[in-house]
Amino acid sequence: MNKLFFGTIFILISHHATSQQKLTDNIRSTEQICFKLDTIETKSKYNATVRINWMDSIIELSYTTKIKYDLEEARKFRRDSTYIPSASDTITMNKMRTTGSQNCHSYALEKFFTSIQFENLVFTKWTSLKENKYMNSILATSFIKTKSFDTKRKKCKVCSFDKGSLIVFRNKWDTPIHTVYFDGQSFHSKYGALPAKEEKTIDEILKIYWDSTKIEEYQLDNGKLADFISRKKIKS
Repeated sequence: MNKLFFGTIFILISHHATSQQKLTDNIRSTEQICFKLDTIETKSKYNATVRINWMDSIIELSYTTKIKYDLEEARKFRRDSTYIPSASDTITMNKMRTTGSQNCHSYALEKFFTSIQFENLVFTKWTSLKENKYMNSILATSFIKTKSFDTKRKKCKVCSFDKGSLIVFRNKWDTPIHTVYFDGQSFHSKYGALPAKEEKTIDEILKIYWDSTKIEEYQLDNGKLADFISRKKIKS
């Protein structure tokens, strides 16, 4: 299992031309962009809450530290103190815990950063954003909105997205309730604790997130990254 580095989390931005905006020329090393771990709160044997600095904001992640069948928990759930799991029971439960370790926001961000060869130690199969509001923080500090569409009757007939985009679904309260990555052909979507899927149309996702009223497209904002680096240098 990958481990978050509990001290300083570095993220490498490699200088690479892609279908995204060209990464800013003067951002090349892990030393230029680093996010220090703020606090760790452990409330269970298998998960920790990790609070980190993300650009100019604070976000919280649920980080799975261990995948292990919990016999005591299983017996309580079944109300059977003598229950002994079969091999298949153990395998199934561990698979469910692994799949459930990452939510849609973390999954979409992982796919996005991988696509632009952005070395990523934060959004992995072991992490989930604790609340939807932290997705707002990430978008506000690191991304730029490039398109916005209103949905009608669980459909978005006029929706058209650019390859390599982060796609965000919002409800009537403007909460980012779901995020996917679009590779130009498929929408890479993860539905809660279920395995990730590749959907061919946006309407397939709207069938599940039927309360979406708006769908937005985002790209990495290199201007915000450059400004962050500039202010960081002044402070130091």
